[in-house]
Amino acid sequence: MQTTNGKTSQRKALQILRARTHQLHQRLDVGSVLSCLTDPECSIAPYTLAMRQLARVYRSVDPCLINAQAWSPPGLPAYQSRLPFIEQDLRRLGETQIQDYSATATLHGPQTQAAYLGMRYVVEGSNLGAQVIYRS
Repeated sequence: MQTTNGKTSQRKALQILRARTHQLHQRLDVGSVLSCLTDPECSIAPYTLAMRQLARVYRSVDPCLINAQAWSPPGLPAYQSRLPFIEQDLRRLGETQIQDYSATATLHGPQTQAAYLGMRYVVEGSNLGAQVIYRS
């Protein structure tokens, strides 16, 4: 059971996190190649471009999180790689050079449980956001 003081600390930490990431979120909302996915008129070309970019990103993210499984707290389900699903989607779109989508960056794996959870939070949050967009 958490005390009232603990809940207050959690709310304050969340407010700080939101304040520090607000500008990044705004920039992503406007300038991201993925923003086309929220447009009901999105055609195959921008969708394919967005999936190519996701493939590049997850080519870095997936191994990073899989290799950092030791930092996962007990009870948290193992990280599920997203790349196979993205590549399957790209194949259905007629892409044949999927392996040529090199990683966008070399990520350094998390070195603490907090860093691991932070990465999982971002990835799982983006996955939830994609499901919400898809349902809309």
